[in-house]
Amino acid sequence: MQPTEKQVERSLAALRQAAAPPAAEDGGTAVIEVPDGLVEALHQAPDVRSDRLDAVRQRLAQGEAPSDEELAGRMVGRIVCDRLR
Repeated sequence: MQPTEKQVERSLAALRQAAAPPAAEDGGTAVIEVPDGLVEALHQAPDVRSDRLDAVRQRLAQGEAPSDEELAGRMVGRIVCDRLR
């Protein structure tokens, strides 16, 4: 199953709305606290996880292929993540 452009747009709109920072009492934007070092750790994380890539290569070598629906779900997830960056 391949998602339509409209489904992707609706998903992105919902994610944007859910990710919008809460308003502060004074009308400004409230500050969201995150654990120490989280942002730095995310910046240092690799774009591609070699352990996941190795696992996929191994499954493909054994003849295991994901279904069309699994691939579509992963593609939508990747599109959403890329657009949120």
